[in-house]
Amino acid sequence: MKKLFTLLILGAFVFFIPGWNGTIAQKPPEFTSLMVYNPVLYYGYTGMFDEFSLLQPSVLVHEGTFYMFYTGVDGDGIASIGLASSTDGYSYEKYQGNPVLVHSENGFDALEVSGANVIEVDTGWIMYYGGRESGWGPPPFIGRATAPEISGPWTRSFLPVLTIGSPDEWDNDFISPFQILSMDGGGYIMFYTAGNYASGADYQIGMATSPDGFEWTKYDDPSTTDPPYAESDPVLKVGGANDWDQSLLWGGSVLKNPSFGYEMYYTGCDMGYVFGFGYATSPDGINWTKYPDNPIYTIADDPYAQENGFGVIVRPYIVYNDLTAFMYYDYGIPGVIGMATADLTGIGDQSAVSSQQSVVVSCYPNPTEGISHFAFRISQYQYVTLKIYDAQGQEVVVVADEGLPAGEHTISFDMSGLPAGIYYYRFAVGGQRSAVGGKIVKY
Repeated sequence: MKKLFTLLILGAFVFFIPGWNGTIAQKPPEFTSLMVYNPVLYYGYTGMFDEFSLLQPSVLVHEGTFYMFYTGVDGDGIASIGLASSTDGYSYEKYQGNPVLVHSENGFDALEVSGANVIEVDTGWIMYYGGRESGWGPPPFIGRATAPEISGPWTRSFLPVLTIGSPDEWDNDFISPFQILSMDGGGYIMFYTAGNYASGADYQIGMATSPDGFEWTKYDDPSTTDPPYAESDPVLKVGGANDWDQSLLWGGSVLKNPSFGYEMYYTGCDMGYVFGFGYATSPDGINWTKYPDNPIYTIADDPYAQENGFGVIVRPYIVYNDLTAFMYYDYGIPGVIGMATADLTGIGDQSAVSSQQSVVVSCYPNPTEGISHFAFRISQYQYVTLKIYDAQGQEVVVVADEGLPAGEHTISFDMSGLPAGIYYYRFAVGGQRSAVGGKIVKY
């Protein structure tokens, strides 16, 4: 029953679509999700390639712009790859030329493509993605495409660069990429989710390396010589009995960290099918230490999921940008793209973190019948914006959009003209990447 259920859930995501020293894992950021941010990307209109569902976000920041690649599913259940962009990481616009990659007329990806991860190289851009030629479920092939610009046009390789293992191996049924990184000494490292439904070793995370991006070698522990680990081995396995991730693992994202090597965010699920996100660190991409207080984020932490009755969150993709960590993920089928953020102030030695002030905003009275006050303090002249949104995330009013000197300030807004209900405010100092927010109840 477990295998049937997980096959249906995770299959739908894409069809409808030298040694660790034992030190304690780095503490991850604390992520918070607000209704005002979610969803960051919604499905398209009837007849569009993403009219049914949005899945598997992956995001990169290039020259100050956030680019999100995602899997879009149409009304026939066929998955293609779309692109959206944002100037602040919160508000995304879909690329007018979507989809940027669709299934081929024949070959390993003749039915659908999904789960894109894109990296920049000297000659342009490389995309790795999952491909399926028939049937349904997660893909059995990983393909490669190149483009001169991030939006394309994308030219795919005729053959897949990585495929599933032999029938008795742990990765025989599917293989789905979720992160490709350039290695400091040259070459590339890839992390993927794979599984074999019949082996009892399904839904774990593997790793492969390549000197050129074409020829890939799966990690193989020489001490394991019998199936399901004769040909290759997962680098992150499901937890033990009663662990929160004992049922399955599904990839999310891996980041390079100059302090200790690599950090991974991943999806886990227990026997009750309660989904959450875990965190692990590694010095080499092979030997991983799971954070002892996992999961770091569950569906109970997402108010949008709670309000809409979603039962799944999956594939967290993390971007560190200035002092903010952005975490994007999807809600399964049918789904949209959600987001949570975290303040990176004081969280280890993150590679992309600068030193800026974290501003705290006090909103009072709350609940209110009329005027609400927003009090804050800034240490230097800053440009500030304050916006109010309704419960559906639609902007209601721009309360403030101005430069202010250093010191304590209070901005007031009369909400008496608004209907009773729940509203959200979003306050930003020095640009949208430092935004904070909260809820206001209007009587």
